[in-house]
Amino acid sequence: MNYLVDKTNCRTLFSTHYHMLIDEFKAVKGVKNFHMAFKQNENNDTVVFLYKFIKGDCPQSFGLNVARLAGLPEKVIA
Repeated sequence: MNYLVDKTNCRTLFSTHYHMLIDEFKAVKGVKNFHMAFKQNENNDTVVFLYKFIKGDCPQSFGLNVARLAGLPEKVIA
């Protein structure tokens, strides 16, 4: 990540489930965190991802929700 920021001036990097990057690069000039907006229904553990990019850290991980949306079998998710 340091190489991408310092040497290549990389404009975009997409990562999921690498929350340690948030803390490590929070104060690095030119690095900003964004996430996809979402609506969550905690009663039935569903999430709808909206077509909106929001500035800031994502408050939680939706890995299992994304796996369901991708059609992975429940046996694999469990």
